[in-house]
Amino acid sequence: IDIACDREMGVLERRTKEESDHSRLKAQLEVLEQSEQSLAGYAEGARYLLDAARQSKLSGTRGALSAALDVPAELEVAIAAALGDTLDAVLLDANQLEDALGLLESDEAGRAALLPLDERISNLLDKPSDDNCLGVASELVNSPDELRGAVRLMLGQTLIVRDRSTARNLIKDLPTH
Repeated sequence: IDIACDREMGVLERRTKEESDHSRLKAQLEVLEQSEQSLAGYAEGARYLLDAARQSKLSGTRGALSAALDVPAELEVAIAAALGDTLDAVLLDANQLEDALGLLESDEAGRAALLPLDERISNLLDKPSDDNCLGVASELVNSPDELRGAVRLMLGQTLIVRDRSTARNLIKDLPTH
């Protein structure tokens, strides 16, 4: 009887822990969904345009660049540093640029980086054969195929390396613009 009772207590403890974990994860998901809904964390102009797209005031918008990228966890800091302020760039069809600029100007909605979607793929850097070079940034992240041109435009001229020493060694061989 004691063995059965101990086994039952173990099962109850595991179930209680699982229910607690489930509740915690559900609460985290709700916070993330609310944050996404309110466009928290985006620059003022980007938030304005993304909200305008939700309200059908601006067509051809594909969201923010940051939301379109799937970045491996170990590269998040490097990719964020490479993108800087353009992390919040609003992706939109090239023929919608004037409409987006007009909206920003008419309502004094602030600034926004606009990234037109263009099928033309910009030239990528060649990955050096150095083992400490992880690769060209645009090729180390995942994104939908229709956005690859924009991703290559923003990250195709950036190398991700393991350390500053490697960066210093490689920079002398990079083409200048």
